[in-house]
Amino acid sequence: NALHIGHDESLRLLGDNPQEGPVARVIKWAHRQASDNFKVIHVRDWHDKSDPAQASHLKQFGNHCIQETKGAEFVFELDTSKENQNIKIVNSISLSNFINADLDGLLKNYEHQNINVGLMGAWTEAKITFLAYDLISRYPNFRLAVCSALTASSSRDNHFLALDQLEKILGVKIISSVGEFLEFLGGKEESLPLFGFTHNHPVLKLNGGAKLNEIDERLLRYLFRGCKSVEGELLEPPAVLAADGL
Repeated sequence: NALHIGHDESLRLLGDNPQEGPVARVIKWAHRQASDNFKVIHVRDWHDKSDPAQASHLKQFGNHCIQETKGAEFVFELDTSKENQNIKIVNSISLSNFINADLDGLLKNYEHQNINVGLMGAWTEAKITFLAYDLISRYPNFRLAVCSALTASSSRDNHFLALDQLEKILGVKIISSVGEFLEFLGGKEESLPLFGFTHNHPVLKLNGGAKLNEIDERLLRYLFRGCKSVEGELLEPPAVLAADGL
């Protein structure tokens, strides 16, 4: 539909395998962190074609995210085991996530707290910008950040223009690095996911079927993440004599 961000931007956010791309990894990481001190809120468009209140919105943008259809499904796996605890879903029917939605009810308890809130999603110049404005207006104590690597727009130009406006007009912190974004949300460096590789690719072909430990395999795949396969020879470490002072 007309709201799609396009192939290139989809590839940037989701990768070749949507279950292993940047968005999926961040969501998996976030679901693992979900606790009393870390909340995850998934805001999704959820439209009803029979609802007169949504008619003008659907006329403006065309049919999209019709409830209970595949077009309204998440592009990542939802951790339903925690859904009713620290992972929540808000159904949005308009450009504002606060009108006829329960987002305000989920955030009201934190109204006077200085908490970090990270935003990701699409479009940068619409839903992300409007959400940032609503949050700043209602919750001035919140510290907001948007990760440019996890947001997208109707065009790349609009994306960067919106990021500039978010920073200059609303004072939102713009973060380009996914790792830095997760650290802003309280993630520890040692627990952050590596990006740009998968656990199965590239294919490693070592002489004699030699095996590497898990950490070495992960690092090797990350270093050669642009390749389909890597061939190499596992060498025995050389013997070294250290003669201090000689």
